[in-house]
Amino acid sequence: MDPSPLPDPHVQLRGVRLAFGRRRVFDGLDCDFERGSICVLLGGSGSGKSTLLRLVGGLLAPDAGRIAVAGQEVVGSSWRELREIRNKLGMMFQGGALLDSLSVYQNLALPLRERLRMREPEIAARIQLQLAAVGLEGTESLLPRQLSGGMIKRAALARALISEPEILLCDEPFSGLDPLTVHRIEALLLEVNESLGMTLVLSSHHIPSTLRMADRLLLLMDGGAVAGTPQELLHHGDARIREFLDEDAAPAGAHASRRSHS
Repeated sequence: MDPSPLPDPHVQLRGVRLAFGRRRVFDGLDCDFERGSICVLLGGSGSGKSTLLRLVGGLLAPDAGRIAVAGQEVVGSSWRELREIRNKLGMMFQGGALLDSLSVYQNLALPLRERLRMREPEIAARIQLQLAAVGLEGTESLLPRQLSGGMIKRAALARALISEPEILLCDEPFSGLDPLTVHRIEALLLEVNESLGMTLVLSSHHIPSTLRMADRLLLLMDGGAVAGTPQELLHHGDARIREFLDEDAAPAGAHASRRSHS
């Protein structure tokens, strides 16, 4: 079940093992995320999608195994090394994880001040552009509690993208969004991938958007993973894999990956 190595991995996991008490999440997981690609993590509840993103971000340590981000080892790194790794990452959490006491503007300004040490006029201009990109113009002064669930998710995505990271990790970016906003966020993610060469790793239950966007899928199951293009997994020899992709979105099965994988 282990995926084949990719030629230019931006993120690489080898032999990763992790258990929470008696519940084993990963049992020797090997997987690669190719530089400049869009990979979507799939799997049932409890399969480890969010956990995998947290491992890559250094927010959780595995029981065993190696994790490398842009060639730097995450496991066992010092605080300074881990900070250097995280400066290459943009992270969007499922619940948003915005700081409650800060306005939308202040939440987005924080990484620009801490990581990039930009001047205030430059910060203001970039925040304005980023909020417009996610459809949140005019929300700069609002606090997170004044936003709807969907707005919180879009603000969290704006914050994850604001420093133009090498790698973007998104946990369920489409959950709770209306169809129009789903398409808007899809377009934004495709744009940053294509224009900036940003590597995107998303977890999702949204099969239609997955089949429209993904260069590669990673289906977590049985403590390991099955990887391939959308078309490869849609026609996989394992019926469980085909059923997972077809169950909620049979009409979307006609969608091929947006790029040629010849």
